[in-house]
Amino acid sequence: MANRSTNTKRLTTLILWAMAWAAAMIAAAILLKGNPIKDWVQAALFIGAMTFWVWQSQRAAGRR
Repeated sequence: MANRSTNTKRLTTLILWAMAWAAAMIAAAILLKGNPIKDWVQAALFIGAMTFWVWQSQRAAGRR
């Protein structure tokens, strides 16, 4: 039963992080509209999100 709770907590954490990154991408698009640095900020956010997601996926797969 504890394993199911841990999996639910991990999934909830990943979903919350994904929502936070999505909000950051939207905020960057709105706040930096017309500014060339917007593309760099959004690229950094995207790379960070993908790195985090892959890291968490590999970590979860290693525990099985």
